[in-house]
Amino acid sequence: MKSGCSLCLALGLAWVAGVAVLAYVNWPHIPLDMSPLDPATVAAWRAELLRYLLVCAAAALGPPLAASLLVRLVKATRR
Repeated sequence: MKSGCSLCLALGLAWVAGVAVLAYVNWPHIPLDMSPLDPATVAAWRAELLRYLLVCAAAALGPPLAASLLVRLVKATRR
């Protein structure tokens, strides 16, 4: 049973690492044809960055947390 728990942990960590790599590769940026000093551009970029971080965090943590809850429910019903 302990090896199954280790396998689940390894898969969860691999999932989080994969999402982190994709988040890094697709990080939002300000296009070169826009002024990075314009307050409206800065505000829009910060809003997009916050949204991007929240979506990436949900994508990284959601499936492993859901899987662990599912495993706990299955173990609880087998007792």
